[in-house]
Amino acid sequence: MNIGNKIQKYREKNGLSQEMLAEKLGVSRQSVSKWELNQSLPEVDKIVAMSKLFGVTTDELLIEPQGVEIKIIKAEKYEDVNKILELFQKNTTVIVNCEETDEEVKKQIIDRLTSEIEIMGGQIQKISPNTYVCCPKNIHAAKL
Repeated sequence: MNIGNKIQKYREKNGLSQEMLAEKLGVSRQSVSKWELNQSLPEVDKIVAMSKLFGVTTDELLIEPQGVEIKIIKAEKYEDVNKILELFQKNTTVIVNCEETDEEVKKQIIDRLTSEIEIMGGQIQKISPNTYVCCPKNIHAAKL
């Protein structure tokens, strides 16, 4: 999806007409139309303003997403953290299943993953009592 399609998608998602968006950005409706048709590109300050208005990052507006690779790992012992982090470093989204893991070991696993993944700029989200999603930068669990 290119930037024009993204602008249109987020504009519509936020219930804005081209004219309303143009007014908020201080441009003409025709400018917004040209952006959406990929006939021209918005200036950097307009991209920043739209990202704030739409509640998305500038990267989400500008960067074409690559295919998202997802792996499911059954974490039964603390040493499984290394395998999870190795996949994560390769920009893989990792779903961690701790269903059959001892509670103390599960806590150790999640504490280490949380610490390491945040250092790498990613995020970890609990999606059920025993399942966690480790997402690289620019990938959100809610969008998977």
